[in-house]
Amino acid sequence: MKKAFLYLTIFISQLSTSIAQDYKRWGLSFHTGAPVMQGDRDIKELSGAFGFSAKYVFANNFSIRAMLLAGQMQNKNLGSSLPYYQSTNDFLEFSTQCNLNLVNFKKKGTGKNVSQLYIGAGLGYHKGFLSYNPSNIASTLPEVGSLIVPYGVGFKWFINPMFDFGIEIGQRLTFTDQIDGYESLSSTNRSNDFYILPQVFLTYNFGATKNDRSIEWVEPAEQVYDELIKTRNETNQRMENMKREHDSAFEFMRKSFEQKLEENKRKSDSLINAFRESYKNDSDGDGVSDVFDKELNTPDGALVDGSGRAMDTDKDSIPDYKDKCPTQAGRAANNGCPVQATKGQLMVINDGIKNLQFETGQTIIKSSSFPALDKLAELLVDNQIFLFRIDGHTDNVGDSVMNIVLSQGRADAVKNYLVSKGVDASRISATGYGSNRPVVSNSTEAGRARNRRVDMQVE
Repeated sequence: MKKAFLYLTIFISQLSTSIAQDYKRWGLSFHTGAPVMQGDRDIKELSGAFGFSAKYVFANNFSIRAMLLAGQMQNKNLGSSLPYYQSTNDFLEFSTQCNLNLVNFKKKGTGKNVSQLYIGAGLGYHKGFLSYNPSNIASTLPEVGSLIVPYGVGFKWFINPMFDFGIEIGQRLTFTDQIDGYESLSSTNRSNDFYILPQVFLTYNFGATKNDRSIEWVEPAEQVYDELIKTRNETNQRMENMKREHDSAFEFMRKSFEQKLEENKRKSDSLINAFRESYKNDSDGDGVSDVFDKELNTPDGALVDGSGRAMDTDKDSIPDYKDKCPTQAGRAANNGCPVQATKGQLMVINDGIKNLQFETGQTIIKSSSFPALDKLAELLVDNQIFLFRIDGHTDNVGDSVMNIVLSQGRADAVKNYLVSKGVDASRISATGYGSNRPVVSNSTEAGRARNRRVDMQVE
């Protein structure tokens, strides 16, 4: 019994800590009553019971209640047909009951509910521990248990938003003939026991603020009105809070803006002054201020564009003041002038081309070509300014990919031979084009022969 009360107390305390609503919906009640056994004995004595219940109110006219009750019932047999003895039932009862409010009574002048008439019914369990006087009665039972159906009618009064007081007269139907410790031996007279439970209770309502009523005392129309008033007050409060926050944020932004504006003004004034000073500077005297000058070290007399860069008329990346041939693209190694071979040098190059022969279908140079290539290598070694280009070509006979591979191999073979004779490899480029660049049509054998070639020239 003690454990049952402890569990109920913990359950109710856990519920109460999580409640925060506009109306109170939870209630904790203390009950006391006087159960009266209706069994098989001659005299039913008034006994006592007490307990606790927790309820939850779903609407103003409907709630559900869970109750734990402990009590005692007594029954006496006077001995007319059986020897005298007395039975005592110390019981625990747990039940859940749905209550429906039938009538609300209002206080005159206010229109608010102050009392209610309700009915209820539910389901529960009765556990009884039996004792007898005298204790040597035959066929005694130590304990009895049964499902019960509690139902009844009650009346309650509104005391204040936190407390209600009520009375209830109920009955517990059982499914056994042994609640009083006695079972009729005659099957024709046997019937299930029941007991009547008149009780009073005091309810503590919780779940919202202290001054909010339980929702079971609030009419639907009043509830809607309260909700509208609450919404209006909350809206007004939010608007007031937003106004204060807006004013505070606006003032903060205004001050921040003024500070930022003043800081930016100081920075801009400093930049303008620095720009004015730097605008006067022209380190290389080319007429372009250092602020805009992309080349601060152009020599005196050099022509520059609007950004201060030295002019390069022929776009060969050699400024005109260094270029010996400013209108012809050339190389820096030749003072900006294009590299041109002499007539005699061209003859050496052409001889190398004319006498160049390869093994059929291969990249191997025939030995008959070596003398002309040796003279070409000597020419390139003596003229370090020359860059040399070698282009390999084939006719259109055979696979085009294989033709490119063959032409590239032959161009590389010539390059490798010249490098072996002392020419710097970085000065020579070798590219194979296959049949992509014919000089004549490949429709005749003579044309195909001319297209199978290796071109070489100075750059």
